[in-house]
Order: sequence, then structure tokens, then C-alpha cells
Amino acid sequence: MKPLNPLYYALLLLLTPLYADATARKYKIPQFDLIDAYTRSDLPGRSDGMTNTTTQFIVIWRDPSFPETFAWRANNKWAACKTEKIHAAPASNTALPKGINYTIERTTRQQIKAGDTLLITTLMPGSFTAPPALQKINNNTIALKTGSKKWAFLSVKKIEKKPGLMKQ
Repeated sequence: MKPLNPLYYALLLLLTPLYADATARKYKIPQFDLIDAYTRSDLPGRSDGMTNTTTQFIVIWRDPSFPETFAWRANNKWAACKTEKIHAAPASNTALPKGINYTIERTTRQQIKAGDTLLITTLMPGSFTAPPALQKINNNTIALKTGSKKWAFLSVKKIEKKPGLMKQ
């Protein structure tokens, strides 16, 4: 078998970033790094209560301006999201459920700056009325807007399941 021409490999190396860039542009890349995506089902403290399942995302915020709006699309419905700053919890903190290793800092969106770690939690599905720019977005997508900038999107490929809490 004859080895391939080195020019073929050079051409392949040159075109691969263009292809990857073209596929990444399907959704505009937002100004954050997605660290973790998971669902949690919190059980009520009473037997007649309803189980509350939320989707949560841990991100490192990279944009110099604060996030104005986050929304999550799943099951063909948009859900508004709340945003909170989080900090790594000490390993000695046994009050946290298994799989949760952070503490929450209540803050306003205006206090969020580049480098902050954020917890984005979905609220009730159907709680967000999507503007026309978001009507044709696929499921499992985070949409965000900062200040006067246009909407940015991130498609989430993997969402793990973490243990929930028993509410009292």
C-alpha cells in the first residue's frame, strides 16, 4: 500500500479548523465556560407534595459585562433561569448533599464580573416567553443576553443526573 502524500495531511490540518469553526457557529458561542450540567429532583418533606426537578449549570463567566437574561429550552418549552454566584465548599462541610460541593452567595446580576463562578438554575418550564429571535432554537440549549448585545446560544450535549434533596 502506497503512503499518502504529505500534502494531503497538510491540507487536512488546514481545513479541519475551518470545518470545526463552521459547525461551532450553528450557535453563537456565549462568553462563559460550561463546567457542569445536571438535573436534580428534590423530594418534598410531605408525602402529598410534588417532586421538583430542575436543571442546573455551573459556568465560569468570561464576559466583562454582566448577564442580563438566561433561558433554557428543553421539551419544546422555554424556562427562565435564576443566576447565583457560587464558591467551592470546604471538604469538611458535611451538610451538603452528595455531589454538591459549593456554597451559594446571593447577589444581583450587576455584581457579576468576569471570572465569577455561577450557578444557573431553571425555573418552571413555560415560565419564559421567547422573543422572535429564539423561536427556532433546538432543545437542550442555553440562551443568554448581556446588555445591548444579541442573543448567544450554547447547545448542551450531556446532562448528568445528581441526587436530590429532601425538603423539610
